[in-house]
Amino acid sequence: MKKSIYTTFSTFLFLILFSFSCDAQRQGQFVIRGQVQKSDKIEKRDVSLANATVALYKNNKKITFQKTEKNGSFEFKDLEYGHLYKITFKAVNCIEMFLVLDANIPAKNLDNDLGLQSNFIMYDVKDKEVDPKKFNYPFMKVAFNGKNLVPDEQYSKNFIKGIIPEMKMDEEKVLAEQKASAEKQTKEKLEAEQKRKQEEEQAGKYVKIAGKLLTGEQPAKPIANTPIKLVNDKGEVVQTVKTNSMGSFVFSKIVPGHDYSIRMDEGSDQVAPNVKISFTEKNDTEVMTTIADTKGKFELKMLTSDTQTLSLITVTDADIKIDLKGKMLAWNDGTKKPLAEVRVNLVNKSEIVQTTKTDKDGAFVFTYIASNPNYTLSVDEKDPQVTALKKLLLTDENGIMIKEVQPDLNKKFSFELLPYEVNKMSKMYVDDPWLKIIDPKMMKAEGMVITERVYFNVNDDKILPDAEKTLDKVISILNNVPEIVIELTSHTDSQGADDYNLKLSEKRAKSAVNYMITHGMSAAKVTGKGYGETQLLNNCGNAVKCTEDEHAKNRRLEFKVLNK
Repeated sequence: MKKSIYTTFSTFLFLILFSFSCDAQRQGQFVIRGQVQKSDKIEKRDVSLANATVALYKNNKKITFQKTEKNGSFEFKDLEYGHLYKITFKAVNCIEMFLVLDANIPAKNLDNDLGLQSNFIMYDVKDKEVDPKKFNYPFMKVAFNGKNLVPDEQYSKNFIKGIIPEMKMDEEKVLAEQKASAEKQTKEKLEAEQKRKQEEEQAGKYVKIAGKLLTGEQPAKPIANTPIKLVNDKGEVVQTVKTNSMGSFVFSKIVPGHDYSIRMDEGSDQVAPNVKISFTEKNDTEVMTTIADTKGKFELKMLTSDTQTLSLITVTDADIKIDLKGKMLAWNDGTKKPLAEVRVNLVNKSEIVQTTKTDKDGAFVFTYIASNPNYTLSVDEKDPQVTALKKLLLTDENGIMIKEVQPDLNKKFSFELLPYEVNKMSKMYVDDPWLKIIDPKMMKAEGMVITERVYFNVNDDKILPDAEKTLDKVISILNNVPEIVIELTSHTDSQGADDYNLKLSEKRAKSAVNYMITHGMSAAKVTGKGYGETQLLNNCGNAVKCTEDEHAKNRRLEFKVLNK
């Protein structure tokens, strides 16, 4: 039996002929055959369509596909009963269609001559009179009626008229979800705005302190990746942070006029019993010390009366860098899973600051970025994983929800992060140029020059205690990054005779190199040279009047990074 169903509003059509029959050679298996044709209703003739793609799914898993022959034919052989099949059809300039075939039937109940043939129409994508939404549903349903595989004729008639009960139910569900989502987003925006105002008001009362924690060994070693607590004068824990790989940390909730202490209550394998603990400010100058107890625990007290120390350790946002960490989760129809291997951009005022990719768990990290609260995260909307998504979820690195977004009119996903959301996802630390070397995620550029303000007494080349802290840091870094060597250069200001300054800088370079070698650095890893006043950083040359601060900029050690 052959049926044809036509409508009056499609110029170009596809005619699909299906036949379902048992294969006489294989008991319990059947074949699906068909023919794809393009039908021109005006000319009233059918033309076979070659190279159309016909794909077969079994239990929602794609198992094979074919391109139609010159006459538009295709065939899937040796199919088993007891499964749910789906067949999809794709052709140029046509709306994609699919049918479902319920073959959950014991083979013994079937006769070998079981079969079905029908003609169906596909619509041109440019046909404005056709509602493409209905093709999200099967244009035909075939099932076993007790004797034969037959199409659901009432469903087919309703489909042509656009009457699809499933679509109506889904639309109502989508509308309800959209309404609930809009209400949720409005509530979240109001709450976020209130929280932002509260935090801005509170931020005016807060100051930030920052520094590094080192052990007093020779050379000094950073207390790295270790939790430490900020405790107020009432004994309450105000904030807990984790030091970075260089022992650096930032406490951002300091209210002026109160006493605080920095504690490490849990023993660390990096802190030996009874060892000296040094707290250095951002330029490695030692500001406080204490002694760890027999379990490696320690406490450093910051008194509001000690204004000199507080001024040294107080920092601004310009002194701080952050690592921004989080996870992306894809959400579809109530299920969520990690959005893996997708490109994510960190944007500040329309400028891409960094680009990274999520890992298999949807996790991402942006490292060594400015402490800027006005960041946006944008996701690669062209990625196949993203194009069909209804919603994206953003969490912090521990999976705690930050926010969710839906695609905009251009089908793009972007998260505008509020200041408190940035803080939830951030790890703060004092800026240090050596992080570009020690962090494996940072680019190790051949020829990178790092400048340190290493001070000497006038006309002297002796390494001072504060200089030791800086050189200890460099020793620790070089010992942990074996693929680089350092060329150390010493520079003076222009005060004094040129020849004298050159010889003095050579002595200082030699002293610095000798200190590093005697404290565990391989002689093959570091060389030194003095340049005197030949490479000034400003115009403060001979006979030029300059302030002491301007001269101080030229008194420095520089470390040029070279690959082995």
